[in-house]
Amino acid sequence: MKTLKTLLTTLAAGIMTLSPVITLVQAVEKTPTDSVKEDETLDVLKSEVDRKKEEMEKAKAKLDEATPVMEEVSKNLETAKTSYDLANTGFNSTSQELNAYVTKEITLNQATVDEAKKELEALKNEKERLEKKTADSQAEKSRLEAEYKDMQAKYDALVSDGTVDDLNGQIESQKQAVEIAKQELAQVQSKYDEEVSKYNALTSEISSLEANISEQQTKVDALNVQLSQKLDSLQNAQAVLDQAQQAYDAATDETAKAQLQNRLEEAKTNFENESLAYEEAKASLEEEEKALTQAELDIKDAEYNLQNSIENLNNTKNALAKNQQELNQAQNIIDAKQQLLDEANKNIEEAKKEVEAKKSQLDAFGKTTKDLTDLVQATKAAYDAVLAQWNQGSLGFYESIDDKQAVDIIQEGVLLGTTHLGSEFDATSLDGMKRSIPLLLECNRLRKLNGVSELKTSALMMAISQVKINHSYNREGEFDSPHTHLYGGGENIAAGFTWDLESQGPGNTDGGRGPFVGWYSWEKQFLEDFYNEHPEEKDKNIWESIGKYPDLYNKIGHYLNMLSDGYTVTGAAYLQRNEYDKLWTTGEFAQEFMSDTKYFEQGYGVQSEIDENKVYNTCAGQMSVEEFQKLFDAYYANLKQELRDKKVAYEAAKEALEKHSNDKDSLEMQEIMQAYDLALTKLENAQDAKKATQAKIEKAVREARYAKDNIEGLEYNLALYQQDVVEQTKSIEQARKEVEKQRQALDMKTQNIKSMKNNVDNAKNKVDALSAIIENTKNTEMQLKNELNQAKDLVQKTKLDYDSSSSQYSKAYEDLKTLYANKGVKENVRNDLDSRLADLESNKNQASVNVENLNQFIADLKTKKSEIETVKDTLDIKQEMLHALTTDLNSDLQALGVNKEKFESKSLDMKEFEAEASRLQEVMSIYHSIVDGVLAAQMDGVTFTGEELALFENLKSAIVTLDDAQKVLSEAQASYNSQKQSYADLKLALVNAKQAYSEAKNALNQYLHLEQVVGVSEKVESENVMTVSKNGIVNTGVDLNTELYLGTLVVAGTTYVLIKKKEKEVKK
Repeated sequence: MKTLKTLLTTLAAGIMTLSPVITLVQAVEKTPTDSVKEDETLDVLKSEVDRKKEEMEKAKAKLDEATPVMEEVSKNLETAKTSYDLANTGFNSTSQELNAYVTKEITLNQATVDEAKKELEALKNEKERLEKKTADSQAEKSRLEAEYKDMQAKYDALVSDGTVDDLNGQIESQKQAVEIAKQELAQVQSKYDEEVSKYNALTSEISSLEANISEQQTKVDALNVQLSQKLDSLQNAQAVLDQAQQAYDAATDETAKAQLQNRLEEAKTNFENESLAYEEAKASLEEEEKALTQAELDIKDAEYNLQNSIENLNNTKNALAKNQQELNQAQNIIDAKQQLLDEANKNIEEAKKEVEAKKSQLDAFGKTTKDLTDLVQATKAAYDAVLAQWNQGSLGFYESIDDKQAVDIIQEGVLLGTTHLGSEFDATSLDGMKRSIPLLLECNRLRKLNGVSELKTSALMMAISQVKINHSYNREGEFDSPHTHLYGGGENIAAGFTWDLESQGPGNTDGGRGPFVGWYSWEKQFLEDFYNEHPEEKDKNIWESIGKYPDLYNKIGHYLNMLSDGYTVTGAAYLQRNEYDKLWTTGEFAQEFMSDTKYFEQGYGVQSEIDENKVYNTCAGQMSVEEFQKLFDAYYANLKQELRDKKVAYEAAKEALEKHSNDKDSLEMQEIMQAYDLALTKLENAQDAKKATQAKIEKAVREARYAKDNIEGLEYNLALYQQDVVEQTKSIEQARKEVEKQRQALDMKTQNIKSMKNNVDNAKNKVDALSAIIENTKNTEMQLKNELNQAKDLVQKTKLDYDSSSSQYSKAYEDLKTLYANKGVKENVRNDLDSRLADLESNKNQASVNVENLNQFIADLKTKKSEIETVKDTLDIKQEMLHALTTDLNSDLQALGVNKEKFESKSLDMKEFEAEASRLQEVMSIYHSIVDGVLAAQMDGVTFTGEELALFENLKSAIVTLDDAQKVLSEAQASYNSQKQSYADLKLALVNAKQAYSEAKNALNQYLHLEQVVGVSEKVESENVMTVSKNGIVNTGVDLNTELYLGTLVVAGTTYVLIKKKEKEVKK
């Protein structure tokens, strides 16, 4: 029993600290022997309930006692917080007021300083401008005075030989002399013509005689040939007679025969010697002939090369002359067509007025449906055609100037899929291209300011710029850089700037506009800052500095590109990306830089992005930016005007069709329609004429540029060819001299050879003759005698033929001499006439020269008169210029004096403004010191205004008030924190007491109802208040219930075990 009581007491003690949510008690069947023990247990449980109730009431009493105190400290804390907030608000207000006042004063003073600086800078710039203008004016005045003096001396020298009136008198006198000289020239010309007639008649007679002489000469020559043949026959017959005679003599005389034999042997020996010498000389001659032939061939080759050089020279001269002629023709065409262009513009304006007039009539009377429909279709077709040309963008322009390279580049951009012709949001749009050209002018302006030569441009470079910026913006995918590297070269890209450069100023200072704000101004400033930070780099080559500081290039790369002297040609493009750009004139910009292509003929150049075997030549089509702008603006203006005109015509036709009504058809209306059609046709013809004229002008400009480029190259080639011709001519002349020497030597040898050949032939003939004679001696005496007689007969017959021919020849020759004599007489007469004609021609030429000289003298007099008048006009102009310049100079000197006074006055003001700025900074520094807690900040030595002193006193007072409020708040917070902890402990004690009381009642109730399982659920009051444990961890009331629930499970289990144990004891 004692043990059970002890156990229950322990259980009760556990219940004091644990509160189960649900406690389960397993009931068991009672027995009579348990009654005494159960009564004791019930008393213990009831006693515990009473005790816990008493403890709960005490805890509540303590909490009720502490509640008013807690409410008081909470109220004090709220009051302190409110006071602090008010003090803090007052401090912030006072601090902000002082800060705002000083800041405003600093801002106003700074604005005054800035304004003064601007005024000083403006005065300084004005002073420099006036000083420069004054210096320039002084120099200009000195120059003008020197020129005036020289011009006056020239005028005095001119009029020293006669005034203008004197020259007029001389001119009139010389005109009379010209008339006299012309009369003398006419008389001499008449006499000359008469003598020429006689001369021509004699010449005709002499020509007739010369024809007769030629005919007679032919006859004499034929007779002479015949006589020569007869003589040869006679000589041959005589030779036969001599041989027959010798043969006959040798046959009849042995001594004569022996002599013939000796002579034959001598003749044979002589023949052999002559033949040997001839063959040796002949062989030597052949070698020399070969050498001479080779030398002549060499000369012919040299002459052929010389002829080629001469042809090249002549071709070059001709080409040069042709190109010069083409250049002149092109310039003449430009000048002539410009007038035609003005006339075309005038015609267009007149045609437009006529169209408007006819349109008004057309609007009044209407038009038939069919005619109007046809008109709408026709005008729409015309409008669509011009619109299609407009939508071709820059491609259409490049085609119009026949620049095939630029055309190919644009087509490559289309094939790449990133260039979209016809879109206003594409760099090839004509409006975008027009906006891009001023970028080139701005670039050259800045290059010129920095002492760098201006860049040229070309259609090729503009096309490359357009394709690259399109590709940069429109290509698919993500890339680390906007640079596409198409076509190579240097590239600057920018976005967000305006294309409207004029809106940013006139462009006459060292500052960029549009994208050049970034490319030039910002990067130039960065470079200057870099040099200020690294002064040792300033005199070095920029690339040395970049090698040392690699990041520098990323900051100034655009600046270096646009000022590089390694580039010669550039292009630019503007891309309007969207409606925002369209509204705010922003967009994306690109400028490309390249050098002249070298060795294009060898396949070097800008590589195509489509065809690996194709390259482009950057030298082709280069021109100044101004020339390109003029060319493009003309195309743009003409096409845009034509587009407007065609649109107006189309819309007018549509409007007429809409207004038309069938019941308005009339003859008058048809006439008006025809007149309107005619006016439209006239307008289109005028526009076509203008287009054609403009095309001719553009063609002439291209031809002039092409001819000019050709002339430069041809002049260079001409000098080379001239040098080649001179050197080759000298070489050929020297070779010819050598050949002539060889030929003369060869001719002498040839003559010697011929003589040796004759000697050989004579020796052979002699051998043959002697051999024949000796052979004939074998015949009988009778045969020899017959041969001798036959030879004599032949000689006699041949002699008769020769004499007859000789007689005929003599007669013909005498007739020829007579003809020559007659011709000589006629020629003598003609020679006399020729002499007289020469005198007459000389007189005629002299008379003509006299007329020309007199005319020239008159022209010289007129020139001199004009020169005097021009010099006099120039003197008057220069005198007026000197007067105006002197007036301006005096005005500028006065302005300089005024400028100096203003500058000195403003400089004094500036010192006062700067002193005020320094004082305000000290005031602001003291303000910050006070705000930072240094109430005793040193204010001596600083001058304060009355308002500033009042504001500072208010600030200090607000700080003191705020500090006091802070102290009260700290004390109230400390008191609240202390009371809060005690009050929380009391509340926790009450909660625990209530919980223990509830548990004790639960235990009693469970004990009283063991026969059944009772689910007792009691709602335990719990506040979600914060409790602080000893270790500082913050929990809530819910956490406490959870702990009690777990503990209750333990107690319930223990109770069930004890009850089971009790049952076992009863059974025993």
